[in-house]
Amino acid sequence: MAELERALEEAAARSRDISRRGARALKKLDERTARAVSLGPLRDLAARFPTKAVRRYADQLLERLGERLHLFLEHHPDDFPQEEPRDRPPPEPERRPREPVDLFAELRANLVVDASERAVPPVVFEEVPTYPNLMGSLEAGDPLGPEHLRVRAGSLWRADGGVLVSDARELLLDQPAWRALRKALTRGKIDVQRFDATSHQPMGPVRPRAVEIALKVILVGDDDTYSALSEQDDAFRETFKVKVEVEDDARNEPEERARLALALRRLAVRAGLVPPDAGALARTLEHASRLARRRDRLSTHLGELLDVLREAEAFARSEKKRAPAAVEREHVEAALAARRRRHDLAERKTQELLDDRIVLVDLDGERVGVVNALPIYDTGDHVFARPSRVTASVSLGKAGVVDIEREAHLSGDTHHKGVQIIAGLLRSLYAQEKPLALTASVCFEQSYVPIDGDSASVAEVVAIISALALVPVRQWWAVTGSLNQKGDVQAIGDANEKIEGFFDACCARGLSGKQGVLIPAASAGDLMLRDDVVLAVSRGEFQVRALHSVNDALAALTGLAPDDVHRRADLKLRALAEAWRKFERGA
Repeated sequence: MAELERALEEAAARSRDISRRGARALKKLDERTARAVSLGPLRDLAARFPTKAVRRYADQLLERLGERLHLFLEHHPDDFPQEEPRDRPPPEPERRPREPVDLFAELRANLVVDASERAVPPVVFEEVPTYPNLMGSLEAGDPLGPEHLRVRAGSLWRADGGVLVSDARELLLDQPAWRALRKALTRGKIDVQRFDATSHQPMGPVRPRAVEIALKVILVGDDDTYSALSEQDDAFRETFKVKVEVEDDARNEPEERARLALALRRLAVRAGLVPPDAGALARTLEHASRLARRRDRLSTHLGELLDVLREAEAFARSEKKRAPAAVEREHVEAALAARRRRHDLAERKTQELLDDRIVLVDLDGERVGVVNALPIYDTGDHVFARPSRVTASVSLGKAGVVDIEREAHLSGDTHHKGVQIIAGLLRSLYAQEKPLALTASVCFEQSYVPIDGDSASVAEVVAIISALALVPVRQWWAVTGSLNQKGDVQAIGDANEKIEGFFDACCARGLSGKQGVLIPAASAGDLMLRDDVVLAVSRGEFQVRALHSVNDALAALTGLAPDDVHRRADLKLRALAEAWRKFERGA
């Protein structure tokens, strides 16, 4: 028995040794077979994408396949259903079932950017340039799982080989994103890190290898953002060396109108809107010219113009009770009128003050030293004008022209400059042979908000001359325009709004046929008036007249020859000078 037991033990040992050697040989055979089977596809992959990264991935995958071969040859016990033992206790309710483990996760590739269908070269627009959106991130997941599957690409990855367009102002507000972008562009590499959403800072060490990139980045912003970035970061201009200033309007010429109309129609179709017809596009282009505030220019703010077409389509659908064939001109008119009604609350309240005679403005008759000016009110999304009295009072003195708005700290520097120009003009007209023994105060009546700009200079100087010459001013006229010291009337802004504001005020009390607005001749080319104003002018119910000089304003507002008005003012000033001379002598 002892000899037999020893023989059995030796046989068992030889059997185990044969089994081990057989298992090792079988494993090597399986590894060689697996490598032989995988080598062809991996070589095809490396040949299709001849880069170092793909070759390195293929070599590592071949090596890893040999180490993890049992995943392909052995079956997990969970793959086969087994009969549950009858005496097995039910699972505890508070325990959650374990999620299935992906045994092949570490062998899977993570396609962070699919370039198979993207344009060449790609153009990527990043509307929210945060750190993860630009640089990519490592998403939170199973800490025991392979980390490479949690890498998510940013817009810099997707734009590699092309162009990335982003908002400069958003980058200015996100300092971590700006520093990371500048660093990536300087190094030509992207470092992917975890990003802490609470602190808005990258955290933890860099796990993946840095990704090399080659692209161009375009930042879109205004002059203030460019200046802020330049002052904030000395390396900004070294990184972004090319600055391009783009006009926000185009010439109002047939070729440009055709281009803008075609672009608007194309954008409307792309946005799923009913296509506008020729009349709707023509009315939209008129609105574009009005937005540009010049008749010879067209605004190229396509987003705002497209919004008008969207609202016009809504009116077209409500009118037809079904999908219309096209958006027409009257639909655009309705959209613009509705937009005005939504924004003109302040304008209607101001008109109510005029209607109730709370704000005193005469639209008929004549008064000495009183002129109707047209101040502009800007509520942010709506600009309008309403007439306001400019009054002047003169007396003996040496103070010159006194700006009451400035004395009350209600005027800006530009308005004060305009008053000083008026003083220079008065000296040029009346103080060549005698001293200007005058104290004249000018004021915007019933104005309790800051006033700036010099577009009321013509109104103010006419009010002063009227008070000096004791010549009444026609109240059915309103005047706007700035002056130089030679008496020339210069261009002003918002001419359309000023004319329409006085027109609306006159309509509320009834058009007399005499009423109108005097504007600088240099601003006549800017007019894009509402249809009702144009119709009233064509019928002779309202007037718009151009001014070249202060003499034109005096002739229109007083009805007298300018030389006659100046003669009367000069006689008054001579009397004031003589009175001052006698006063100084103690007489």
